[in-house]
Amino acid sequence: MTIATDEQRMLVDSVQRWAEDACAPAVRAQASHHACGCPPERWHALAEMGWLALPLPEADGGLGGSLTDVALLAEALGHALLVEPFVASGVLAAGLLADTAQEPLRAQWLPAMAAGERRVAFAPWEPDGCGELVPPQALASQDGKRWRLSGEKGLAQGAGGADGLLLAARIDGAPGAEGQLGLFLVEAGASGLQLDDERLYDGRHAVRVRLVDAQAHLVCQAPARELLARAGRALDRARVAHAAETLGTARLAFDTTREYVGTRRQFGRALGENQVIQHRLVDLY
Repeated sequence: MTIATDEQRMLVDSVQRWAEDACAPAVRAQASHHACGCPPERWHALAEMGWLALPLPEADGGLGGSLTDVALLAEALGHALLVEPFVASGVLAAGLLADTAQEPLRAQWLPAMAAGERRVAFAPWEPDGCGELVPPQALASQDGKRWRLSGEKGLAQGAGGADGLLLAARIDGAPGAEGQLGLFLVEAGASGLQLDDERLYDGRHAVRVRLVDAQAHLVCQAPARELLARAGRALDRARVAHAAETLGTARLAFDTTREYVGTRRQFGRALGENQVIQHRLVDLY
């Protein structure tokens, strides 16, 4: 992506300097083999650099960065092959909570998330894994002032080891309950919450979610179309950040390949001197 300001250049440079040691192959492998793919000390390190605060509003302890700022950061982290779920937790879940939470939940969670003291994930998909936002099957029932959730969710990136899990559920027995949804926050360790971890092909982790009468906080309640639209906007921002992250990873792969064919010699000359290799590199670029 194009860097337009001095602040954006400083942001990208800070990632490159940090990643030289912090994202060395052995360190990445250690993070990937962590129980949830996100060692707490690594997440705290991202917060100390100010990167977790960048997507969040200033009023909530964040830096109020633009989507362009976030995408530039994501691209640089993608180039570093970061394993930790910056986009899934720092952009998607944090952005959705910032768009929907009211007090006192807002004050309890958002500043702590900006500081790296708490981490949240969002489980948007149903168990069939279709990857589309549809009305959820999970059911929420009110027990006095408490809410309890039952149901399942498909793979949710960044949910392992998170302090809270965001998910949508149908409201049981609410007035006009047809099409009425709630966005809920389930805290880690809640009774009835089961997370089954899976290590993905790129070394990151995701979990399948099962809830059996699990206690939860109601973040917001709205008709299905409205709530799904708000979740969709958060997903759109995350998709932009994820595309930028993927661009950074692709750029690293290209640069590594170009360096290899420029130094690897065969039959007395570098592989990169072959025209067919040069044309292939142009196509890849």
